[in-house]
Amino acid sequence: MLDKVVASARSEPPQEDPVGYVMDAVVEIYREEESARSLRATALLPALEEQRLAHKRRMAAKIAELLAIVGTEPGRHPQVTAWVAFLAADAVLHNAFNESEAERGEMIRELSRLLTCYLS
Repeated sequence: MLDKVVASARSEPPQEDPVGYVMDAVVEIYREEESARSLRATALLPALEEQRLAHKRRMAAKIAELLAIVGTEPGRHPQVTAWVAFLAADAVLHNAFNESEAERGEMIRELSRLLTCYLS
């Protein structure tokens, strides 16, 4: 799903709020893909831990690529920055989608504010 967002950003880069653009794409993945949210439950199964970590690294690499496309390349180590941003988003979003709609919205807004400060 993130591949589609990267392709779309390449052909038509967002004109405003690049961090918000990336954040919206990631939130949509969690909203639409139950499997993205269910990966956390597999952390208790050692055999699946390597698969879960590999998936997270692929997601972070796509986010680094997307941040570069939208013109946001914070820090000297964009891959590490994207990895940290993804891990923060992943943790908050897993919890947010277990909350009420109102609480979820608040958590997503706060995450967006946090990542905007971090990535700008």
